[in-house]
Amino acid sequence: MILRTFLPDAIKIWFTNQKIRQFVDRVRQCLHCYEFTHATHVCDKKICPLCGVNHEGQCQGPEKCILCNGPHSATSKICPRHTLEQKILELKCRNHLTIGEARRLYTQSSKTHYSDASKINTTAPNIEEIVNQRVEYCSINITIKMEQQTTLFIEIFQKQSKILCNIWSQYSTKLTSKNPLTENAK
Repeated sequence: MILRTFLPDAIKIWFTNQKIRQFVDRVRQCLHCYEFTHATHVCDKKICPLCGVNHEGQCQGPEKCILCNGPHSATSKICPRHTLEQKILELKCRNHLTIGEARRLYTQSSKTHYSDASKINTTAPNIEEIVNQRVEYCSINITIKMEQQTTLFIEIFQKQSKILCNIWSQYSTKLTSKNPLTENAK
């Protein structure tokens, strides 16, 4: 939803009202090192999610989160880092920010409460200006293209008109020269 900063309560689809709620991304976590800042396919590390150590085979150690050193696995949803990442994603989705902007804004406002940070709307004034500029640019381009198409159409129409006039004049001269009524009158 780029053009608006609010969602309607419901939309009508096939004669039924469907309630609308804002989409918030799920937390994405690397499955090699269990960090939240990158994807699995770009990671070279291999760490056990249960004990946080790089080893081969079945894990024998006690559960220890590599992210917060808590007594749970690195993939646990009770991890404080997981809940922090979820809050950053909520901030990102509610304010139409990139993930980097949301992280920066969240860390800057870590001294304040999260609800105060989520009320900050850094992109709202710029969106309307950007949209207006793009609409104006598109309008100008459409006008130019329409003028080009119109002049091209007029040129084609004039050429076809000349061709039809030539064909008609040739046809009418052949008709008058072969007309038996005009020959008998002479």
